[in-house]
Amino acid sequence: MYLHLGDDSLVAVSSILAILDIEVYQEASGNALWKKDIAKSAEMRKEPRSVIVTDEGLYFSVISAQSLKKRIQSPAYGVNLHDFAVQA
Repeated sequence: MYLHLGDDSLVAVSSILAILDIEVYQEASGNALWKKDIAKSAEMRKEPRSVIVTDEGLYFSVISAQSLKKRIQSPAYGVNLHDFAVQA
């Protein structure tokens, strides 16, 4: 299965390691890394709202991390997505 990230971008669900809010990523990565990575997403029409970490690299999305998580947890993606379950 593939997850639609907006702006004509798709990523294989099986390769996703993490989905982060852009603010969390920005705070954790430091200014130098943030500026380098955001330059890669300059072709986006809107400001990115989330970062998707995969085996292949980083993807920026205009869709919030919460919305992407809801998409993955929908029945259309099957029952093999236990890694994305929220544990209290």
